[in-house]
Amino acid sequence: MKEKYKPIVGITIGDPAGIGPEIILKALGEKHIYDECRPLVIGCVNVLERAKAVLPQCSLEFNRIESVSDACFRFGSIDVLETGHYDISKLVWGKEQAAAGQIAMDSIRTSIELGLEGEIDAVTTAPINKVAIKMVGVKQAGHTEIYMDGTKAPYVLTMFDCFKMRVFHLSRHISLMN
Repeated sequence: MKEKYKPIVGITIGDPAGIGPEIILKALGEKHIYDECRPLVIGCVNVLERAKAVLPQCSLEFNRIESVSDACFRFGSIDVLETGHYDISKLVWGKEQAAAGQIAMDSIRTSIELGLEGEIDAVTTAPINKVAIKMVGVKQAGHTEIYMDGTKAPYVLTMFDCFKMRVFHLSRHISLMN
């Protein structure tokens, strides 16, 4: 019997001062995720270690890699493709800060590059702080526009897939009335 193909899914780190890293750890602590795909976090091991420190039940390990081909895709050990060397000692939880915006954007840009090069099959994104990414010069409104510009796609949609339900935005985060 032929083994089912499992896509490589890049997971962007999100805002390191927000809930993204914690969400990633909780999700990748579920074995069934590895039954469906080969997850790969794109970001920073130190950010994940910081999040792990506030999760008392988390026993996950980290496999720091330099390329997708180095990944093991083994439950219990999260493959992390490092996007840079960051001093996270001054990051404050829940605060908008340029350093957090830079880490989030480096992760997003790397995911775009990996996707365009065919190194990963899909991307899922952890939440970003839109003020923090503006602090590092990002002009786009959010993930959707960043991916549209980065991939030169003519049309994009944000999709949420939860409990066998798929939801797409009818409008973006804009006021319908002034």
